[in-house]
Amino acid sequence: MASKSEQITEQDRPASVHVIVNPAPSRRIPLLAILNQAFRDAGIKWDISITHGTGDGSELARKAVKAGANVVAVEADARAITSLEAEFSPAIAAGQLVIHHMDARSLDFATLTLRH
Repeated sequence: MASKSEQITEQDRPASVHVIVNPAPSRRIPLLAILNQAFRDAGIKWDISITHGTGDGSELARKAVKAGANVVAVEADARAITSLEAEFSPAIAAGQLVIHHMDARSLDFATLTLRH
């Protein structure tokens, strides 16, 4: 059986991905090793930013979108999602930004996608 990363077609494969992480819920997950393996297996260049406080994720997403990166956001707060959807609607429509409504502590990296 092919892994999730092996199932990505050339058409679906972005040239690069920028991951923005809130380190608080990720303490018990070997996050960098998981991300590095998944993106390396898929042949995708990737980058990561760490949030340090309220509003950092949105600012980092703005910079990444402006730089042309594909952005995957994982957010549990419905109010924050509403705000992100309003601000980034063109990037969402273009498939450049994908928002997953969930708590990062319950994230299954094997099923995380760059598309909805």
